[in-house]
Amino acid sequence: MNELARRAVSADVAGSKEEAVELYLKLVDTLAEAMKLESDRAERAKYTQHMLEYVERAEALTRTLQTVSRRKLVARRVAWSDIAGLSEAKDLLRQAAVLPRLHPELFDEACPAWTRVMLFGPPGTGKTLLASALATEVGASFVQVSAADAVSKWQGESEKLIREIFESASASGACVLFIDEADSLMRARTDDESDGRRSIKTELLLQLQNMREGLIVVAATNTPWEIDIAIARRFERKIYVPMPDQDTRRELVRLKLQARPDHLLDPFDVEELVRQTDGCSCADVDVMFRAALNRPVVLAQQSDYFALRGGEYHPLGKEPPCGACPREKGVCGACGAERASVYDLGAPVHRPALSMEHFAPPIPSVPPERLRAHADWASRHATL
Repeated sequence: MNELARRAVSADVAGSKEEAVELYLKLVDTLAEAMKLESDRAERAKYTQHMLEYVERAEALTRTLQTVSRRKLVARRVAWSDIAGLSEAKDLLRQAAVLPRLHPELFDEACPAWTRVMLFGPPGTGKTLLASALATEVGASFVQVSAADAVSKWQGESEKLIREIFESASASGACVLFIDEADSLMRARTDDESDGRRSIKTELLLQLQNMREGLIVVAATNTPWEIDIAIARRFERKIYVPMPDQDTRRELVRLKLQARPDHLLDPFDVEELVRQTDGCSCADVDVMFRAALNRPVVLAQQSDYFALRGGEYHPLGKEPPCGACPREKGVCGACGAERASVYDLGAPVHRPALSMEHFAPPIPSVPPERLRAHADWASRHATL
């Protein structure tokens, strides 16, 4: 039993996770068999405690393996044209990562290509889409990770996860490694910070300093002022991704409407939506459209009366269309409306074309003081 425990711990320390899980579970089975032969209550309690510890460690390693397995190298096909506005951010990203691949003769040891880029700005402005479009243009795989993929409660495990993230990204050749919510991993050091947190930052610094050829690291943050100075310095390009201006919102509205070519909005309606979304992020506009598209669903669910026309049920609302309409389930002999629940209908429900009556003015999600903080930080740190 002691030899099995030693082998399990050795495999764990060496990073052989699959082997360690198998050995820990064998150890649990061995202890369970030993408990059957043990009559001493204190010894049985010790066995139980050890079994719980080994099971917990095996489960933790299994979760880590599942996380690494889910982190597949995915080529996300997002084109620059899919992103409304942000022309300055697009140009800076292409200058940093696309030009070196198209015209390597422009770069040398004295003028190297930029491989570490930080995207910062208010939440919901398109930072993830920009990184995805960059991967598409350079023909690279796209790996997206967050703090949840790189932090573990076990001593030394987080550093291993960070190494695995960079190694798996580098193994595919050309790859864009996108670190979302980077401030969660790269927050400035404090005097009362744990050794584990310090080790994570040290490992990140090491990996950023020794990146392999073909790897581009793009970090995104909504709070750039919280990033550790030493780590922030590793990102040669800091690109501000601002809130959408009027032209960007107009382009975004038109992109959204392309998905509903049967919509009933005219150019004046488009301009009204542009006006209503002043101060909103791209994510806010997306939420507004999703709520508008969901409005017929809500209407159908809340309706008690439906009219069957052309093989589809049209929601009529909660109130009866005429005085003769039944108060219980059934069909009105006067107007033909059917009293029913949407869950009991025997034919498809009509979905009306998107119109202005489906929209409600959005509520901006980013407060003005946060926008001022971003503008101030951008004026001092953003790449020009």
